[in-house]
Amino acid sequence: MNDALNKDARESIRQAMASEEFARAQRLWDTYAEQVRAAILDGSATEGMMAEMRELVGWSRMVVQSFRAHAGDQVNRAHVARVYDCGNS
Repeated sequence: MNDALNKDARESIRQAMASEEFARAQRLWDTYAEQVRAAILDGSATEGMMAEMRELVGWSRMVVQSFRAHAGDQVNRAHVARVYDCGNS
């Protein structure tokens, strides 16, 4: 796996996730993971490559958790507003 390709793939994943394009991010992750898998199987994977992937996994997890928390807050606010509106009608 070429380091430039590897870097481009990671950057594309980061951009998709930061833009909340999670379906696109999933497709990019699938492709990236398959490339890393192939590198592991053919013996060309490096410790650096694996460290970069671990870092991207951690970053991706943090982004998804943040998105989920934000979405949960929005649902809670909408529920409170609806209850409040119903009580003041």
